[in-house]
Amino acid sequence: MRQKLVVVATVVGLLAVVGVLQLQQLKIKRLIAENADLRTQLAQVESLQARNDGLAEQLKAAISASHTNQNELLRLRGRGRDCGQLEQENAQLKSERQQLALQIRQPQAAVVSSGQGQVTAISEVMKTTADTPFRDATDLGPLELQTGIAVHFDLAEEQIAR
Repeated sequence: MRQKLVVVATVVGLLAVVGVLQLQQLKIKRLIAENADLRTQLAQVESLQARNDGLAEQLKAAISASHTNQNELLRLRGRGRDCGQLEQENAQLKSERQQLALQIRQPQAAVVSSGQGQVTAISEVMKTTADTPFRDATDLGPLELQTGIAVHFDLAEEQIAR
């Protein structure tokens, strides 16, 4: 009987050892599966981190471009404002020029109607050509005053009498 007890105790001990080994095997399999899952998650995290870094660089570039575009927009708005002011000034100057031209024509018309001669106006400033002796001179051309006397104005420094 004692032998039977020893055999039964040995069998029970062996079964217990086998049970413990099987539990450890199950734990090992779960840990291996969990390890594989964690490695997959780690690979995904690394992939997402790389994508995140790329997106961060794109964001920095977009922010830089946005700042550049905003500065350009502010510059262009300023130029547009300046352009508007210049257009207003140009319109005002045109109006003043028309008024002055009208004021000039009225006395000229009076001179012509009084029979003192015809008054002509030169509207363009003519540049000197190669055949003039003074290349740096600006020839304003002949002008006739209200009295009908033709006068020639020349702004060349060389022609100033000393």
